[in-house]
Order: sequence, then structure tokens, then C-alpha cells
Amino acid sequence: MIQFLLNDTPIEIEKYSPSFTILDWLRTKKGKVGSKEGCATGDCGACTILVGEEHTDENGQTHWLYKTMNSCLLLLGNAHAKHIVTVEAVTPSLYPTLNELHPVQRALVECHGSQCGFCTAGIIISLLALYINNSTYPGKKAVIHALGGNLCRCTGYNPILLAAEKAYSYDRADETYSALAIKFKASLTDKENDEIPFLKNGPRTFYLPQTASQLVELKATNTNAHLVTGGTDFAIELSQNLLLPDTIISLSQTQELMQLTDNN
Repeated sequence: MIQFLLNDTPIEIEKYSPSFTILDWLRTKKGKVGSKEGCATGDCGACTILVGEEHTDENGQTHWLYKTMNSCLLLLGNAHAKHIVTVEAVTPSLYPTLNELHPVQRALVECHGSQCGFCTAGIIISLLALYINNSTYPGKKAVIHALGGNLCRCTGYNPILLAAEKAYSYDRADETYSALAIKFKASLTDKENDEIPFLKNGPRTFYLPQTASQLVELKATNTNAHLVTGGTDFAIELSQNLLLPDTIISLSQTQELMQLTDNN
């Protein structure tokens, strides 16, 4: 079973297709259609979501970091223990007034930064990540970098860049996501055991080993398994070439493989 937090809702999934991406799951199973499928290859940014992960800094302090990812390339099983935030959660109110919108949304409205609207949700998420990670306007260069994975098919980039700056002129909006994530992680810790997180659909299985010993054991008993980490090429094989592997072993949370050691 895998467990993660979707906006403000804890999710537990066990029986599911190992090759499903988060984008597929959001749109077809949860009705979260704000995240769009544009290219399904990670090139356009229409599917952008915010992904929070617990991080321990060099001083041993833990906190949650939020960054943008392409949900069309992120396998559902890799969401385990993470916080997935979609555009629907940026302003939870169903019919907000202009003043009730999150600053990045309000700025896009007032600067006319949304045109056809198809890519707007992904752009909002990227601007949200920038806003969360910078308490003051970080400058045009940083904005362009943050929007590097988001295509605007209507070529209206200047209003979007203006909106990124204007968002900082309003009253600062609190970051509410990490408080939800901390509470979720506490409940997750209570449920965790030695079982390797997995998804299963008939004979097809996705494994997410947490340690090198678990990985070695899985590899020994699943000699034909596909080993995957980021999945930026592998996910395209699944979506474009309709690859259906029997076993996927993800290395993305194997602790010993998530560090660099300089031994000269």
C-alpha cells in the first residue's frame, strides 16, 4: 500500500495499475481536472503540480519543501509519503471574490495573464512555488527560471511576468500546506511497518523499497523488473508506447541511494 496527502485529504491505495501516473489518477479517479494533459511528455507544464517532501537540513532540523513537478511523468507509487497539491487547493473557496483569491491568482487576473486558460493552472502552480519559497519578489530572472517548464501557447508571457511581481504587492498569504503535511506524516509514522510500499493490479506490481537491503531482496526475486528513479524517459514509454511491465521497482526512496559522499 502507498499513502500520501492529496491537498488536505490522506490517501491510501493498494490495488492499482503500477504504470498509472499521478496525472491519470487525478483526472480519471479524483475529478481533479485542473491539471491538464497537454503533451504527456513533460514538455509543456500544463500538468504541473506542487509536491511537498520532508527534508532534513545540515543542522538536523526537519521541514517540508515544496517544488513543482510534471504529474504526467510522476508515477502514482512515487507519491508515497509526499504531499500532492493541485490547483484546486490554491484557493479552496468554490466561488471566491477577487480579494479572496491567492495573490498569484489575483495578480494573473488583474494583469490579464490568462488567455485561453489551458496552461494557466500549471503557471499558477509554478508561481505558487516561487511565492512560497521567496518571501519577497526575487527578480525577473528568478521568475523566468521558475516558469521555465511552463509553455504559454498564446505567447502572453509579459503579462505573466508582470503578475509574478504584482503578487508580492498584496498582503502576504500564509503557507498553509506544511502544517497539513506535518500532521499527515505523524499519522503515517504510526501506520508504517516493515512492509515495502507497493501497488498491485493482478500479476503486475510496483515496489518502492525504502532501504538497500529491501532493494537487493526485490531484485533477486524479480530478475526482469524495470528499475526506475526519476522516470522522465520511462513514463513516456508507458504513456506513448503503451509499455505494460509486469514489475516496476522504484529507487526514488531508497535511502542509501539518496545521498552523495565525497571520498576523494
